[in-house]
Amino acid sequence: MACLKQCEFNKAVHFFNQAVGRNPDDPEAYNHRGLAYLQQGELDKAVHNFNQAIGRNHQGAEVYLNRCAAYCLKGDLYKAAPDLKRAKELAPNVDE
Repeated sequence: MACLKQCEFNKAVHFFNQAVGRNPDDPEAYNHRGLAYLQQGELDKAVHNFNQAIGRNHQGAEVYLNRCAAYCLKGDLYKAAPDLKRAKELAPNVDE
């Protein structure tokens, strides 16, 4: 996680690749790897990882906000809107 906080996104991807390899059912590893890809501008890879996190029953609003951000950056507001709605359902205090 320190890699993400220090903006070392290549290292972060490598770290979370290892985390996914050790525990492929961990939704947090996919969410964090998605964040690293998002920061690198690898939007399709980011969305794929956020989808993997959601598919592994990630329960937080964060992953939906992350995927929403990726869709917005891709210019796909049609796909972004449901994620924002879901994030607000999970965490009603989420600001639009």
